[in-house]
Amino acid sequence: MALDMKHGAWVQTHQGIAFDAAGNLVDGQHRLAAIEISGCTIPMLVTTGLPLEQGTNGHVVKTMDTVDQGAARSVADQLSLSHGQKNSIRFASACKTIALLCTGKLAYRMTVAQVIAIREIYREEVESALDLLKGKRSARGGNVVGVVSFACKSHALESIAFATDLGSGVGLKERTPVLALSKWLENSMGDNSGSALARQQLRERVANAIVASIQGRRITNLKVGTNGIDFLLNSQKKNVKLLREILV
Repeated sequence: MALDMKHGAWVQTHQGIAFDAAGNLVDGQHRLAAIEISGCTIPMLVTTGLPLEQGTNGHVVKTMDTVDQGAARSVADQLSLSHGQKNSIRFASACKTIALLCTGKLAYRMTVAQVIAIREIYREEVESALDLLKGKRSARGGNVVGVVSFACKSHALESIAFATDLGSGVGLKERTPVLALSKWLENSMGDNSGSALARQQLRERVANAIVASIQGRRITNLKVGTNGIDFLLNSQKKNVKLLREILV
C-alpha cells in the first residue's frame, strides 16, 4: 500500500478513515500507517461521529466490529482492540474450535459477532484452559484448548484436573488418558497438524482422552472417532443448540 502511494498508483475511493463519536479510529489504521511510511500527501475521505454501538431488535454490536478495514483486522485484533481480550489470538482459535465441535464442520470462517457469542458462554472456561495449558507447548494451541474449554462447561472438576495434569506433565500415571494424550502430542505435530482432517482427528483424540478420564477408564493408546465429542455435545445440548442457530 505504501509503495503504491509512493509510486502514484494509489487512487481515491469510497474507503477512507473513520472515527466514532468518542474520537476513536475505527477504520483506516493501515491506510494511515501507509501514508506515514510513504511520506506522501494523500487525499482521503474522512467520516466522523459514527455511533459506538448500533443494532436492532435487541441485538447490539460495536461499530468497530463490523467495519470493513482495508488490510482487514483479524477477529483476534477485534477481540483485543474492541473488547480488551487478553491472549486474543489463542482465545479466538479456541472459540473457533468450539464452533467446529458444535457444527461438525472441518473448517469454519468466524465473524467477530460469532466469536463474541461463544465468548459470552465459554469465556471463563477458555481463559482457564489457556492458563492451565500454557506450560505445555504442544497443548496450548486452539484445538486442544478449545476441546478442554468445551468439556469444562459440563464437567468442570474433571476437565480442570485433566488440564492441570496435561499442562504440568508432573506425576502422570501409567495407563491414564492424560498420559496417553501427553505422549501422543509430544510424538506428533500436535496443534500444528497441517490438514483440516488432521486437526479434526486431533480434536477427536483430545475429546476421547478427556471423556475417558471423566469416566475413569484406563487407556494406553488414543484412537480417532467421535464418541468423545458426541458425549460432550450431549452433555450441553442447550448451549450447542443456541450456538448452532448462530453459526449455521
